[in-house]
Amino acid sequence: PEPPDGWDSYDEYQNAQDAYYHDSNYLRLPPHLLSTCTLAELPRAYAGSSAEAIDRIDEMLLCAVSYYFDEDECSAGRSFGRQANADGGDEDEGQRGRYVASAILGYNMRWKYWSTQEVLDLSTDWSAPLGDIVQGGTASVHSDSYNGMGAWAVASPTTAKLDGDKNHILLG
Repeated sequence: PEPPDGWDSYDEYQNAQDAYYHDSNYLRLPPHLLSTCTLAELPRAYAGSSAEAIDRIDEMLLCAVSYYFDEDECSAGRSFGRQANADGGDEDEGQRGRYVASAILGYNMRWKYWSTQEVLDLSTDWSAPLGDIVQGGTASVHSDSYNGMGAWAVASPTTAKLDGDKNHILLG
């Protein structure tokens, strides 16, 4: 194949792609379930013209989840390079940060696989009341940058048809 613009060869481009998408460049974080999941029948996006009703819908288990990321626990001795000293060591507890992300996960009950993940929000853990004060940390009680609202997913998802035929997944 022809190399993309800016690359000398296709092999050089492919090697750069492989290096960028290598697992060592990503952290795998387990989702934390803090609410009840919802079972929903949703129309299949690519059902075609199947005569069978079961082929036109997907039974989905929708789960609202939270992901937690603490640089102190996940960095494995390396700095993420956001501070003046890229080798690490100049950050304090507040600069390193802890993060919370929320997402909706959809499990296809018929085909037995996780088919959907939609990230909803990201915040710092310092936005939570008490931060890490309970464990003797140095964080203030809460940060005003997020008005005390962390990105935890603690409500159950709800499905509804709000505008006719289109299904919506709501999380409040």
